Amino acid sequence: MRLYQSVLFLLTFFFIQFYPHQTYSQTDLEFGGYLQAWYIANHDEDVLYTSTGNLPVLNVQTEHSSSFKIRRARLTAKGTISETFSIRSWVELTAENRSLLDLYLDAKLSEKLTLRSGQMVMPGQSYDTSRHFSSKLLLVERPSVTTKISSMMGYNAFRDVGVVAFGTLGKLWYGIQISNGLGRIHQPGFTFFDRNFGSGLIGGRVDYEIIEGVELGAHLSTNQQRNLIQHGSEPIDINRTSWSLRASFENLLLTGFFANAEYISFNSNDDNWEISSTPGEPFSLSGFYALTGYNITQNWNISARFDQLKGNSDNFSSNQYTFGVTRLIHLDSTEIARLHLDYSFSESGPMNLNESMVVLALQLKFIP
Repeated sequence: MRLYQSVLFLLTFFFIQFYPHQTYSQTDLEFGGYLQAWYIANHDEDVLYTSTGNLPVLNVQTEHSSSFKIRRARLTAKGTISETFSIRSWVELTAENRSLLDLYLDAKLSEKLTLRSGQMVMPGQSYDTSRHFSSKLLLVERPSVTTKISSMMGYNAFRDVGVVAFGTLGKLWYGIQISNGLGRIHQPGFTFFDRNFGSGLIGGRVDYEIIEGVELGAHLSTNQQRNLIQHGSEPIDINRTSWSLRASFENLLLTGFFANAEYISFNSNDDNWEISSTPGEPFSLSGFYALTGYNITQNWNISARFDQLKGNSDNFSSNQYTFGVTRLIHLDSTEIARLHLDYSFSESGPMNLNESMVVLALQLKFIP
């Protein structure tokens, strides 16, 4: 927290001293949001049970269910103070996740540089979790490898508290961050009472369009915490690193055809028991996803994705296959709704547990 406060103080001092002051009579306020409602038509899941007693026996049972679900219900407010300064917030309203998602201040100095301070989605992670917004998903859920590694790095819902610099240099997009590395405010694991100076998460991401329709990207980040004390706990150290590589293709071989793939790797060597069952021992997790699809028209597309996740302990692995059809609805060229019909099937080891699901999802969107 001390590092974050020091950086924020320096940025504030810089703007006060060097930014030309202008007076505006009013602030432009904008409101919006989106809702994602699901009907899970069929959900089959293998669940592992153990019997009680001196000699537990493993037993796998398949559970069946169907239900309605509000997956996301989010509201946003944006206040534009001037051409340079703005502030924005996002709030999640679903019962199990009701919380503040984003609250940050932007200082847009140019197209090449924007400084952002507060709680936000950080760039130092996979493209899928840092730049792929949930309101633009072609399939109802993200691949598990991206969400799992983001969480293990210390992000909460892909978010952290800190300072980010980002912008566009020609065909290159970049983002650099300095943050706490403990997730969102008021989330489990965020509160801390002491740690060494300089502790935190440093990371960055770049995406470069080589030619029209072909983009390559990568990220690298490290979360280093020394003598971290939380809720009266004994001091612990955190030492985690992640990186990723991504390739994306659009309208390259056939108009309407698109494909992208991303590989993500995570390594940990710390004494936090939440990461590994053997604290202090090196732990690694890696995987990838590959998605391909075709835009039949402006309003219809089909897509398919395979994603894989592997760990270096207990022979853990997970493979998932997802297929979907999406119908987009526009009003005056602006998307206001989309309808998904998805089928997914996954298998995970070492117990060979299977899970499948058919989901019909409706999204209504009114983001300014």
